[in-house]
Amino acid sequence: MIITCDSSVNMGYIYLQKPHNYLKLRREREGDLISYAENLEYHQIPFVQDESVLDKLLHLKQSPKIYSHAYRDGEFFHEYQSDLDSEGYVTGIEISLRKESFLTLLQKNSFRCYSFSWDDNSMRLFTLEEEDIVFNSQNILYPLHWNRDSFLIIDIDPISRMGRIRGLLTSNEDRYPSLYLLQPLFFLK
Repeated sequence: MIITCDSSVNMGYIYLQKPHNYLKLRREREGDLISYAENLEYHQIPFVQDESVLDKLLHLKQSPKIYSHAYRDGEFFHEYQSDLDSEGYVTGIEISLRKESFLTLLQKNSFRCYSFSWDDNSMRLFTLEEEDIVFNSQNILYPLHWNRDSFLIIDIDPISRMGRIRGLLTSNEDRYPSLYLLQPLFFLK
């Protein structure tokens, strides 16, 4: 998974789908790749097989609307627009991200992958924030497509209606391949 942070403008981008220009992007940003010199013990996305994560997900509300329709209908707003492919699957998200916050997320291993079964499907949950924020019972699961093979966990502020993406839940290996999502490339400019 590629996650970038540009500290000069306090913005980040998370590539949830492998970009078509992956090798070019990697070469262009090689100098910004976070290294062990950043005083982090290691840079990885932990893989956790945990069937109990399903209990935490079942406490979240599930929207009957797909993500793109809920966003279009004003159920929530984003600070920046998420990028979608032609079928409504999120390819990447732009977020406000300060350097200190980015390094804290890395130090706390907030970017994780949980593997478990749900309705006889092998599911993976990729978290983009600390666990207590991801599994907050006020968060809502929005399906990305009518076939309900991928969902976003959205944290919506009740006053501003600002929605923040906290996780990706998927069984769709074609759109969200595990090999890509578990190989971290963290870029800090």
